[in-house]
Amino acid sequence: MDNIGHTPQAKSSAPDQHERTDIKLRPIGLFAIVLTMMIAGVLLLLDRAFWTFETAPERIELPQSQIAADHVLRGPALQAQPRRDLVSFRRTEEQRLSSYGWVDSKRNLGRIPIDAAMKILAERGFPEPTDSPKSAVERPSELRSPVDKQPDEKPTDEQQEVPR
Repeated sequence: MDNIGHTPQAKSSAPDQHERTDIKLRPIGLFAIVLTMMIAGVLLLLDRAFWTFETAPERIELPQSQIAADHVLRGPALQAQPRRDLVSFRRTEEQRLSSYGWVDSKRNLGRIPIDAAMKILAERGFPEPTDSPKSAVERPSELRSPVDKQPDEKPTDEQQEVPR
């Protein structure tokens, strides 16, 4: 019963009909060799390029500018003596704030000391503005939108709607 469903295979005298290798090694080996040579060539080329760019400034002789030859910088020279400069600045500003003088003589515009200006303002008060804009109380109709207007009121030029 062991042989049920099995048919004995006949031995053939013909040679085996299968592939001896799965791939051809020669083209793959050549590709690997060429790829390795190309990578080595690119690395050598990049090494040479880096060396060229790195040593280029050393090989080029640029003429030194006249300013650089005459002056050696030792750091930013903004103020040689900042304390003395600050004292001088404050003295000048204090003198301006406490003396009379012209700001613009052509327009008859002058300055007075702060103390004198404070005394004048205390005596006279602040001046009334000459060109005061109309207050909202004086022009209530101009503040309403065209929808809120009464039928007999005409909108001003500023309030007219532009057709779209």
